[in-house]
Amino acid sequence: MTQQSEAEAWAGVRDRLGSETITLGHHWSFNLRNDPKRFPFVLSRYKLAAKLAAPQLGPPRSVLELGCSEGLGTPLLGEFASAYHGVDLDDDAVASAQQNWAAEGVSFEAADFLGRRFPRGGVASRAWDAVVSLDVVEHIHVDAEPRYWAALTENLVDDGMAVVGTPNITSEAYASEMSRLGHINLF
Repeated sequence: MTQQSEAEAWAGVRDRLGSETITLGHHWSFNLRNDPKRFPFVLSRYKLAAKLAAPQLGPPRSVLELGCSEGLGTPLLGEFASAYHGVDLDDDAVASAQQNWAAEGVSFEAADFLGRRFPRGGVASRAWDAVVSLDVVEHIHVDAEPRYWAALTENLVDDGMAVVGTPNITSEAYASEMSRLGHINLF
């Protein structure tokens, strides 16, 4: 048996990678360049959120993400979902998400989600099995906070799972200056 050279071995791996690419938008390009440790931290939080929702909800499940940004959590949250819908106020971020994560059962919407319902499959009576919102509530003004919680609860089935992640006030001392500028509602 002949041994492959390193170049031949890599060529075999490279061929399996395909040609698909992901293009980061402004938000995550900035974060990766200026605070690279944040990227794996955020992905690990998405993995935790996906694990929290999965045991209680047998497939097929549906996931609504409020504050999806560029959709970085989509492949983790949607891994075992029949439907994933991400909503964010930032039009550019949603455009990046649509470009990078287009797939059957995956959709995105640029909208202010505060106090709004997002019926699953367009059917008003159909809510979501899981609603996930990571690193969002700390950017919501205190006077609008009740509409945030309403959006979470009104989009969730009665026995569904809501996963909310937010930095707390004790972590603020370790946050970057950019993060602190947007944190207006810490718990």
